[in-house]
Amino acid sequence: MRILFLILLILIGVNLLMVSKIYVDMDGVIADFDAAYSSIYGCFCRDDPDKEKNFYEAVHKHEIFKYLERMQDAQDLINELNKYDVEIALLSCATPYPNYDKVCDQKEYWARRRFPEFVELNFTYTKEDKGRYAKSDVLLIDDSQACIDAFSVKGGMTILHKNAKDTIMELSRLHSKGLINVRDNG
Repeated sequence: MRILFLILLILIGVNLLMVSKIYVDMDGVIADFDAAYSSIYGCFCRDDPDKEKNFYEAVHKHEIFKYLERMQDAQDLINELNKYDVEIALLSCATPYPNYDKVCDQKEYWARRRFPEFVELNFTYTKEDKGRYAKSDVLLIDDSQACIDAFSVKGGMTILHKNAKDTIMELSRLHSKGLINVRDNG
């Protein structure tokens, strides 16, 4: 009987799964970690044969996360997100010990300077830990398939970020389906 009631609500246009919160990843979505890392080490972190040593050095010596540039299209994405009547928060992987506290401090410094509209900042040890934030009415925008998988398997909604233009189109699609409301500025 309960299932029939839910089907009836869906058929008459009552949406029970409105997005109430959007988590935005930092590196690769709004911050350009790849450019900063490759400017120091001549390659992307994921391709670096000395990744463990160099990443530790990048965090402790260069404070890499403090001084990242914004992704070129980051402001377009943030402007679009601000149109919607949802809470927006940062959800970023800060990598496990021994770098976790330093990375969190650097990412918080960066976010507070570059995007002060992020009131809530959340950091995880691993990509899989992002799944702990998943709920049926919560959306994650992330450029990592592993993070997307961890979030969606726990019941959250996801957008795999490639660039702001495509993500904005996906947000618009969710709005047209009645899953996200536009903010009433009146």
